[in-house]
Amino acid sequence: MSTLILLEPTAEATEGVVGLRVRLRDRLAARLRAAHLDRELATGIPPETDPALLLRAERLIKPSMRRALARDLRRIMRDARGGHVWLEARIPSRRREVTEAADELEQLAARLDDDAGPVEPRGVALVRRLLTDGCGPLYFTGAAEHLRAAVERAMHVLEPQV
Repeated sequence: MSTLILLEPTAEATEGVVGLRVRLRDRLAARLRAAHLDRELATGIPPETDPALLLRAERLIKPSMRRALARDLRRIMRDARGGHVWLEARIPSRRREVTEAADELEQLAARLDDDAGPVEPRGVALVRRLLTDGCGPLYFTGAAEHLRAAVERAMHVLEPQV
């Protein structure tokens, strides 16, 4: 199955919109390089600049992905409140910080669960990075950003800019 996507002009091609066929390697790159592509999206690189990035952005904003991220946020809050003993191999979150930011985390989870309106791929990428980055504010005491600030930033970026 071949798909045609439209890419915005880049520094190399500055005129008009470019049509590009999505190839199998683009689809593979979108899956195999998901973490790298999420980092690029989270830093603000527009998805339209690369076929794999665009495919990853489309995957991130799907309701199923958004619901899964919301479930993960709620699981982390539930574990932090209940003093959960880890039965699985995963990095424990910073309980105190999670309980202090619980209202913001719940608002973020609710927004991800809300299928009513569109969300920005960059915001979803920020949420995914928050959940998966072991050196981030959710898990690491020495993280450069505080958890509440990271959650508020993700919430802000999640909303489409008009």
